[in-house]
Amino acid sequence: MEELVTLDCLFIDGTKIEANANKYSFVWKKTTEKFSAKLQEQIQVYFQEEITPLLIKYAMFDKKQKRGYKESAKNLANWHYNDKEDSYIHPDGWCYRFHHIKYQKTQTDFQGLLR
Repeated sequence: MEELVTLDCLFIDGTKIEANANKYSFVWKKTTEKFSAKLQEQIQVYFQEEITPLLIKYAMFDKKQKRGYKESAKNLANWHYNDKEDSYIHPDGWCYRFHHIKYQKTQTDFQGLLR
């Protein structure tokens, strides 16, 4: 490689040497920056069109999108929360009050808090 290109030249104006098909040519800094900006735009468009739809959904995603789940009495989002009593009221009228805090430890020694 040292025989083909001499490295004793110094380009102060920001030029670079690019090799295409065994032909060396000068590439100026502005053109490389412009190409880089266009390439970034193409990458973003490709990511939005190709990769984003393939992301993995969480377990309850499809179920939460259905109308039956959204209107269900089992869904905690449909329950009324009472701040003063620290309790949830079921749509059928049952009242669930806060009783105690439970600490749960996993196999990896992570300690979780359950109310």
